[in-house]
Amino acid sequence: EANGPGGAFGRKLYELGYDFVFRTREEKSPTRKRKHTFGWYSTGDNKLNLLCNYDAALSMAFRPELAHKAYINPDIASLHEAEDYVFYPSGKAIGPSRAEADEGGAKAAHGDHVISDALCNLARWDQPSALLNMPDLNYGSLAYRRDVASKMRERQKQESVWLI
Repeated sequence: EANGPGGAFGRKLYELGYDFVFRTREEKSPTRKRKHTFGWYSTGDNKLNLLCNYDAALSMAFRPELAHKAYINPDIASLHEAEDYVFYPSGKAIGPSRAEADEGGAKAAHGDHVISDALCNLARWDQPSALLNMPDLNYGSLAYRRDVASKMRERQKQESVWLI
C-alpha cells in the first residue's frame, strides 16, 4: 500500500535503483496502462476493485474449470476476517462489519490481513512473464522441421491477406 508506510519503503527502493516493483495502473481505461508511480493506492474505487477480484479468485476454487486461476489462502483467521467485509449503507465504501478493539484498545481492526491477501492476489497476475531461452534446434531434426513448417504457414497466411 503506497499511502502509508509502503510509500516510504517504495521511495527507498526507487532511490536504491530497484525497479522491479508494482506500478499503479489506469483502472478506468480499457487498456489499463501502467503509470510511473510505484505501489497500490487505497482509494474507494481501487479498494472495491481489489476486493472484488480477491473474492472472485477465492470463489474460483469451487469451480473445477477455473480452479487453475483460484487463489488458495491457507490462513483460516484471514478468511474469517474476509467474511466480515460488507458494503456500508452509503454504498461507496466497504470494510469490516464489526470493529473489534485490539488488546491495547487503541484502534479498531480494519482488515490488514484481507488487504494484504488481496494485494498478493493482485501481484500474482501483475508480474511479468518469464523469458524463456529457447535452445537452437538441430538442423534436420523433427523440431527444426516443424518450426520451419509453422513459419512458412504463418508467412503464407500473412501474404494471402493482401491478394485481391
